[in-house]
Amino acid sequence: MNDRTPAAVQAFRLYGNVTPDHKLEIELPNTVQEGPAEVIVFTQEHAQKGEQATFESFLHNLKASPRRIKSKEEIDLYLKTEQNSWE
Repeated sequence: MNDRTPAAVQAFRLYGNVTPDHKLEIELPNTVQEGPAEVIVFTQEHAQKGEQATFESFLHNLKASPRRIKSKEEIDLYLKTEQNSWE
């Protein structure tokens, strides 16, 4: 094994900031040694005004819609009717 082959891989979950000039600002723990590193970036997308309004509308309509819970007997009858239609 040479000096540039890592013996093990360490992973850290850290949070940083992307600046207006598209640079990532992040501070690593003191235990991280200098050298090459692989970086994977997850960004948070912001919903557009229309998208947010649509989702809020969906939730409002969901709450307003009537939901009736069926009894065991009603479910059994529905299933029996369905099975009979297959024959």
